[in-house]
Formats: sequence, structure tokens, C-alpha cells
Amino acid sequence: MKKLSFLICALVLLLTGCSAQKSTKDSSQVSAYLGDKKIEMQQVDVNTDDLIDITEDQDIDFDTEKNIFSPLLENKTNAKFDDEISIKFDKKYDNAIVYDHLLNEDGHSFFNKSINQYDLKIDNNTASIKLSEHPALALSSDSSFLANQETRGFRIVLKDSDKTYEYAFIINIKK
Repeated sequence: MKKLSFLICALVLLLTGCSAQKSTKDSSQVSAYLGDKKIEMQQVDVNTDDLIDITEDQDIDFDTEKNIFSPLLENKTNAKFDDEISIKFDKKYDNAIVYDHLLNEDGHSFFNKSINQYDLKIDNNTASIKLSEHPALALSSDSSFLANQETRGFRIVLKDSDKTYEYAFIINIKK
């Protein structure tokens, strides 16, 4: 009986390991850099992201946004305006969009319609974004609360023939 229990446990572990290995091969690999410094990113579960098909003129779901960005707030990368973020991809994708959110200290937007979108131009599996003032600041008559810095949350949404992938990272821009 002990041998049978051991055999069943070993089989379960073997199957678990094989399925975990398969899911790793199915995922995409994306990395972002500010100069030579690698930016900490996290993969987002696209099945729980209610923001994935929202355009810049639609209202944001603040709870979804906070769930995506809050875990990244402590490890945000510091930058300046005119710095360039380079994004490196592991393969060619059918579509690559970057959503740019202007965030407060809790990890959600200041405004309910503050998404800025970039359709990436990818050359040799690399794209870049030049940091400039967020366009949502034009929506406010008083943006003095952002006089010293902007915290920006970026979501990279990639689509290939059969899957959608999403990654997120935060940049703190000093003025």
C-alpha cells in the first residue's frame, strides 16, 4: 500500500512539473529598459483586466487599475522627461499597444479618462517610448499637485494569432 501511495504521489508531481513547463513555454517574454537599467515588470492576468479594451475616452475601472499597479509602487524606476524607455520583445506580435496611466500614490489614476495610448513601431523586436508630460494634465485646471513629479503606470498589451499578453511597470518622472 505504501508503494502504491508513493507511486501516485510521484506521478502527480511529474505531471505537475510537465504542465508548469508547458505554461512557461506558452508565455511571451518582454523586458523594458531605461538606458542600461532594467525596469521591473509584472505579467498581468488578461482574464481579470477590465481595462484591456478601454480606449482613452472611456471611463477607467479604478479597482482594476489599482490591482495592476499597487504591487509595483515600491519598485518604481526614476526617470526624467525626454528619457527613452526601450522595450524588447521575444518575437513578432500582430499588435502591440502601450497604455500610459497618470497615477496617484495609491496606484490609480487622478482622472477617470486619463489613459494615453501608444501604438508601438517595432524594429528588430525593439520599440521605444520617449517620456513627455502626460496629456491628461490638460484635463485639469490645477495640476500644481504634480509640480515635482509624475508617477506613470504603463501597460503593454501584446496580441498574436491566438493569445493576448499583458505586462505592467511604473516610472516616476522627476520634473
